Amino acid sequence: MYRYLVFAYYSQYPYGGMNDLVLKTNSVSEVKEAWKENSTSYDYVEVYDCEAGRIYKNLNDFILEAE
Repeated sequence: MYRYLVFAYYSQYPYGGMNDLVLKTNSVSEVKEAWKENSTSYDYVEVYDCEAGRIYKNLNDFILEAE
């Protein structure tokens, strides 16, 4: 099971729910790397921390708190 689930979507064309899942990982650094490569691709990014049961509505908040 993965610890972090990253959901990303466009404001006009969200797929909804699990269809917006773009990355599953156990690594904060992998989330950061993936976002560097795709930072302009999506309007919104949310991260779900499965272990803590927490939703981060902002990727920057996730990165700051998870490090």
